[in-house]
This record gives sequence, structure tokens and C-alpha cells, in this order.
Amino acid sequence: MTKLSGPRLPFCGPLLLSLLLAAEPLTAAADTAAQTSRPKSPPDAHQSLAAKLLDFIGIPADSGALKGSDDPLEAGEVWLVDVAGGKPRQLTRTADFRSPIFLPGGSEVLALRGNDVVRLSGPADAPRKLATVKGAAKLLGCSTSDPDQVLLLATQSGGDELSVLSISTGQLSRIPFDRTSRKDGELMAYLNGWDRTYPSGSLYVQRRTQETLAGVVEWQDVFFQSGNGAATNISRCDATNCGQPSLSSDARRVVFIKGDHR
Repeated sequence: MTKLSGPRLPFCGPLLLSLLLAAEPLTAAADTAAQTSRPKSPPDAHQSLAAKLLDFIGIPADSGALKGSDDPLEAGEVWLVDVAGGKPRQLTRTADFRSPIFLPGGSEVLALRGNDVVRLSGPADAPRKLATVKGAAKLLGCSTSDPDQVLLLATQSGGDELSVLSISTGQLSRIPFDRTSRKDGELMAYLNGWDRTYPSGSLYVQRRTQETLAGVVEWQDVFFQSGNGAATNISRCDATNCGQPSLSSDARRVVFIKGDHR
């Protein structure tokens, strides 16, 4: 098994409307034609990236306290599990998905498949392509007040870009930030990682090892810790790499990626 590094993800919140007001229009390919965008106010040059995202994904106000995690898992199957316990359930039959998140309501999931943003309803339903975003790297969360809006991270030639995607039109709106700012840089590094702290607890990825007759086997599992309680292994992947977890808006379920069985 591949050696793994590293221990310890996205949430929906009400701040997205203010993010959209500060956004710059971009172009993204989508199945539906782009519609006329609503007027946007000029971005507030004095507002930090943390201030724009604080309520959106539930991060510490002090970006110096943030710590991302190195998750080497690239793609896999999408699985669901209840935070309270129970057996994880498989949502897809192929192992080519990344960065799943819940839509508001928790019944459907969005994920990346290459550069495509797809909607997943269940193992019996084919993934529905919603948009294509060049350089799509990670889905970060969606708006609870407007389920059409999704926050995502894309890798471009000039570096990482933080944007909002309209599911219905495929239009991207960039979220500006200061690349020379230490705090904004720390926050972007955090967003690239998979550790997240929510009001209900912490969600993270942790490496595990087991001695076997063939030697030491290493893999990673998804853990959830509520308050000061004991952390619980909710993925229970048994020597298969799991990661890229995301918590539902009601804090009852987690969606994650399970790598190829080894």
C-alpha cells in the first residue's frame, strides 16, 4: 500500500450573497445557456478574505490558527455515512469522483468528475453533468439561502482562484483576495486542505496503520469529533484510503471519497 502522510473539510452558510456582490464575472462552460447576471457592487478593498468567508464555511477568525491537511487521495467512489453511526452507504459505482459536497437539504450530492461538476442522486441514477469548469480542483460548499450557488476552488495558470458557480447557468464569479496578504495566503492553504471545524464538531482525515504478515499496512480514514468528546472513525475503510469528507448542513451526515480497493 502506498505510504501516506498526514492527518486531518466544506460547509454552507449565509454569507454567499455578500460574496456575490464582490465578485467578478468569468466564463464557464455549462449545459445551460448563461443568463444575464445581476449587478454587482465594487468589492470592498478593506475586507479580508477571512471576513468574506467566516460565516460561509465556519472557520476560525484568526487565520493563523488554521491548519490544512495533506490528503493524497485523488479520486474514488462517493460514500455516505450518518454521523450518529451506522454502515457507510455507496452512492456511485465508479471510482472517478472527487470533492463531494451536500446540496442544502442533504438528499443530493455534488461532486467533481474531471473538470465537470456533476449531481448525484443515488447508485441507480446516472450522474448528471451540470457544468464544466477549467481547472476545477475542489467544491467548498453551497449557499443555504440559494442552492443554485456553489463555492469552488480552481487551479489556473496564475495560481488558485476562488469562485462562485451558478448551477443553473454555469456562470463563474471570482472572489477577489490579496495574494500578498499572509492571512489570505494561510486561508487559501486551509481551503486546499480537508480539515474543518463546524459548530457541531470537527471533521478530519487521519492516517492509520496495521501490522500484517506481509508487513505494515497504511491507509487513511475519516474521523468526526463532537466538542470535547472522543473522535469517532465514521468511514471505517479497512485498509482502503478514504478522504475528502464534507458535512451536511444539518450536521447529520458525511459524504466522502473511498479509493480503489486494495
